[in-house]
Amino acid sequence: MPGSACRYYAAGRCLYTERLNPGYDESLRCRFLALWEKEFDSFLDRAEAFALDQQELAALWDRRFERLQQSGKGCGDYHPCENGGDQGCVNGCGDVCLLALPFCSGRCRHFELPRPEHDPEQHDTDKES
Repeated sequence: MPGSACRYYAAGRCLYTERLNPGYDESLRCRFLALWEKEFDSFLDRAEAFALDQQELAALWDRRFERLQQSGKGCGDYHPCENGGDQGCVNGCGDVCLLALPFCSGRCRHFELPRPEHDPEQHDTDKES
């Protein structure tokens, strides 16, 4: 039975363990994002030495980041996309790589329907009553 209606389902993968303890399992972390953070820290250290202004920094970083994305450096599964994926990658979900997650086996003991989102209009109506 498909688990696509489960709140832990993401693109055929199961987010249960990550949602249970976010960030605990480093092996689930996006390798491109980890590289990107290291590159950015290194970039800032070097830029500080040259005393560049904010506009120059932004322009330099944008070019560097674009080259990083195009090269896919750090991850062979990095696939840029225009609208989707939190790192600009089709496999991104927060700071987690979907490909590192286990496959969803369908309805399992962790299956849970998504929680309804809070309806602010309903809440405001409740106050007036």
